[in-house]
Amino acid sequence: MERLLTPEEVAERLRVTRRSVYEWLRTGRLRGLKAGTRWRIRPEDLERFLSEEDEDEPTAEELKESYQAWLDYLAGRDPGRTLDDLRRELEAKT
Repeated sequence: MERLLTPEEVAERLRVTRRSVYEWLRTGRLRGLKAGTRWRIRPEDLERFLSEEDEDEPTAEELKESYQAWLDYLAGRDPGRTLDDLRRELEAKT
């Protein structure tokens, strides 16, 4: 029989608070089994959660492309200004 993990064990492995693990379980981000008031997590569900977390984070290249697309969009909304002017203005605000 496979050994199930407690939320406390998951929190310790991931170095997060138990509250975070319970929130993930409650919202369905992390799959778990509930018997009465107690949660248990299958190791494969934890592995799936971890692999999905990596996919959710944008890469540096994706962030750069998104930033560029936003600047291009803004330039189209204000045709009287050059893209370089808008870039300088946005960069000054960040």
